[in-house]
This record gives sequence, C-alpha cells and structure tokens, in this order.
Amino acid sequence: MLNIEKEKKFSIKIFNNSSSYVTICLIIFPIIFLIIGIIYRNSCIAEPDISIFLIIFGILILINLFIYQIIGITFLALIRRARSFSLENGIRILIASIFGVIFGIIVFIWWIIGTIWWVKLTLRIKSQLKHPTSLAYCHPIVYWTALLANILGLIGFIIQICIAIDGNMTTSKQSSKICR
Repeated sequence: MLNIEKEKKFSIKIFNNSSSYVTICLIIFPIIFLIIGIIYRNSCIAEPDISIFLIIFGILILINLFIYQIIGITFLALIRRARSFSLENGIRILIASIFGVIFGIIVFIWWIIGTIWWVKLTLRIKSQLKHPTSLAYCHPIVYWTALLANILGLIGFIIQICIAIDGNMTTSKQSSKICR
C-alpha cells in the first residue's frame, strides 16, 4: 500500500513538472517570435510582411494562452464547487468557450496567411537556400524563425484537433453508457 502511494505521488510530481515545462515553452516561443519580429522588422526586403506575421502571431498566441488559462481556471473552480453550479456560471463558461473558439479561428487564419507569405518568400529566394547564411533579401533569423512559427503552429493545431476528437469520443462513450 505504501509503494502505491509513493508511485502516485511520484507520477503527480512528474506530471506537474512536465506541465510546467510545456507551459514555459508555450510562453517562450511566442515571446521569441514577437522579439525577433520587432528587432528584425525591416530585415526582410523580399517579403516585408514576414516580420509583421511574427509580431502579430506572437501576440495572438499569448492572448490565446491567456484566454485558455482563464477558461481552465474558471472551469476548475466550478468543478470544485460542483454542488453550486448555476446557470450563470454555465453561461460564463459558454461565453468564454465561444470567445476562445472564435479567437482560435482568428489565430488559425493568421497562421495560414503567414504560411502563404513564408512560401512566397521561399519561392523567391529558392536559389539562396543552398547557403542559408547568405540570404541577401531576407535576414536568416527572420526566415528560419518564420519557418519555426509555421511548424509549431501546425503542431499546435494538430494537437488541438486530437484533443477535440478525444473529447468528443469520451463524451460519446459516456453518453452511450448512460443510455444503457
């Protein structure tokens, strides 16, 4: 019995540490995009919108993280006080969730626009990519950071889709158990 409790505490400790690392990464990357976009704002002549993409994408991701933190904290507080769940609290969660979904769609559209700009830039400077340090029309840091933003954006959206699918599957399993 004592070993089971130790294992449980150990797994909780690992989960807390790993979730802290993920949260730190989720905050650090948008800040990096923002800083590089600001510092190298006029350093990509071939596609000047790339630095604007980095700045706005960084800001949008930070705001999106803030929105989901508020939704998560509110939801956890309501779960702890499940006995006192009211229509007012349900409406708050619904409004926050709708706002989060709308904002997520805005981030997704902005990510698509930034990806298009990055692809256009890549096609323009294709011959220079063999020697990445000699990008004449776009600073390498801006170019590669935009690539990183696009890749991380894609990974983030895939993870969100997987979470949504898992949530729907879990809900349908629970509702099928209730119907039996």
